[in-house]
Amino acid sequence: MPRFEQIELFIEVYNAGNITKAAEKLFVTQQSVSHSLKRLEDDIGRKLFIRTVSGVRPTAEGDRFYSTFYPIVLSYREAIARYTSSSSESVITLAVTPAVIRNLTPNVLFDFFRDDRSVLLDMKALKDDALERFVREDAGRFGIVTIPERILDGKFEYTVLKPEPMSLLVCNDNPLSKEPAISLAVLRNERFMGITGCRFYLEAINRVTETYGFSVTTFFESDDVENLFDLVEYGTGVMLCRDALYEEVHPANCTLVPFKEHEFDVCTAFVYRDYDMLPDIAKKYMESLKQAVKSVGSQHQKTDDMVIQ
Repeated sequence: MPRFEQIELFIEVYNAGNITKAAEKLFVTQQSVSHSLKRLEDDIGRKLFIRTVSGVRPTAEGDRFYSTFYPIVLSYREAIARYTSSSSESVITLAVTPAVIRNLTPNVLFDFFRDDRSVLLDMKALKDDALERFVREDAGRFGIVTIPERILDGKFEYTVLKPEPMSLLVCNDNPLSKEPAISLAVLRNERFMGITGCRFYLEAINRVTETYGFSVTTFFESDDVENLFDLVEYGTGVMLCRDALYEEVHPANCTLVPFKEHEFDVCTAFVYRDYDMLPDIAKKYMESLKQAVKSVGSQHQKTDDMVIQ
């Protein structure tokens, strides 16, 4: 017996005519879409699509399946929309990148919902590309990213939540470790380690390095930050690193070298298509989060002052 989510996925593939495009819209992998379609076809015992060079083409059975189930799926979605609009509960639809989850403590992200139980949070953790599509597809959505400031303009409307010092992590055997500060111009021959899916950083680096006549590619990517730190310690390459993350992990055989003249500043920011189109509850949450981050920053400053005294 096919599951409802399989039928919804079939509808998206049918409308897109392409598994990759449907996967992008659904924020899932192409492999998971292909697997779900295969399961659906196995469950009903019929072939629904023919794979082609440019995508997929529905079979006669696929056309019949679509005409049967599309009105049902459409009615379901319309019913959900009617229920949500009439409900006393409000929903905040938000996406965050992995860097934000590492950067903002859970109490900062979720305190708002502790005080108001009528507000629901629909939060997705997405890679850079998927978050950008997520925000652009619906003016009622917004995201939180930790992103180089130089690529915010023109990519999103945004509100800065807090600035983030970003430096270069290098092995102590690398001559760059002896420099008080560096420019991106000296990184022509360096191999970059990167966090999987963090495209914004590479894009921002290349906006600068291309003015010096070269561009940077990622030598190795991983979701495991400590693994990347180990590779830098071994001298395999270099990586961009927030100062706070370096203080947290503090790899023994590495040095954090700042960039000259704020050449590569980053910030954590809210991003959205159109601020005026955001629901009022989303704006209220954004303001609450700004105050929470400001409060945490003030507490840290007081602690630092006490240590200095």
